[in-house]
Amino acid sequence: MKCISYFLIIVVCFSCVESPKTISSNPEPSTESSRQFVPEPDVLLRLRGQFNMIENAAVSKKLISAEYYTVGSSSELLKMDKWPEEYSTIYTIHKDSLNNVLLVEESPFSESGDWEIFYQHYFDKHGKIFAFKRQTNFFNSICNDESTHETIVEYFDSDFVKVGRSYHLVDELGNELKIEDCVLNYDFEHPIFKNREDLLNHINSDL
Repeated sequence: MKCISYFLIIVVCFSCVESPKTISSNPEPSTESSRQFVPEPDVLLRLRGQFNMIENAAVSKKLISAEYYTVGSSSELLKMDKWPEEYSTIYTIHKDSLNNVLLVEESPFSESGDWEIFYQHYFDKHGKIFAFKRQTNFFNSICNDESTHETIVEYFDSDFVKVGRSYHLVDELGNELKIEDCVLNYDFEHPIFKNREDLLNHINSDL
């Protein structure tokens, strides 16, 4: 009986010694586990910043830009050395210093001259679209005697899921207009390409 008592005392003593090694009041997660479960705080905020950076670089001519055009129903892409006498669509392709296409702008010809539209695809460094912008400038909107300007920007995540949208409708002075007061006659359908390769193939470009 005494032997059993001594044995229990020894087991309890060893348990007291070992327990601090296995119990932690503030366990540290592994780096790999932390990396997998920490979500991006605001995807839309990042995409807007990326959009502004590329747009500003294009406007300030910090990107390498080249203009091309098509004539009639032909899909042949011609390099624009001077303004063409005839064209159906003008394309402006903007690249960074590593020759990555970051922005492709498309502007179809308006025979009436009552409207002009710019379709812009914005791509990340992997060639995936993250923003699409449509800028429409037009007359005959009813809500304004002069020109009306509609700007739509849509944002996409890496899986081509739309995560945000902005809309602005203003007059020639930048004053906001109400969409319900206006007639939007030039809301043409236009495809949005999910990656750079698909768009360049569509416009018959191997750039």
